Amino acid sequence: MDWKTAAIGGVVLGLLVVVWQFVSAAAGLQMLFPLVATALELAVQIGVLVRTRAQHAYVQQVAIGSGVAFVATPFILVGAVLVGAQPDEMAAGVFGTLFTGVFVALIASVFLRTKPA
Repeated sequence: MDWKTAAIGGVVLGLLVVVWQFVSAAAGLQMLFPLVATALELAVQIGVLVRTRAQHAYVQQVAIGSGVAFVATPFILVGAVLVGAQPDEMAAGVFGTLFTGVFVALIASVFLRTKPA
């Protein structure tokens, strides 16, 4: 499996969300944070799955997409701590990242995998 691409995607996702955490906190846009963070996750997940679809079947694609979320989660958690998020917000961020990552991988991999010849 292409764990390198999943790891790179996870780091990119984590850093993008951390930057958005700081921007949304500084600009007073906390209400938009979950929506934009989810959109960022969708974009990165789909990008990774499109990039790896030629070499991998459905289950492998789901594992790769889930790996992106698992790699991104520590970055997002550290960003939440640095921004001063409340514990319930941190838990929601961790759960949201993991759930969205696995869910998107399960659904998107159906449509983004290479069909057998």
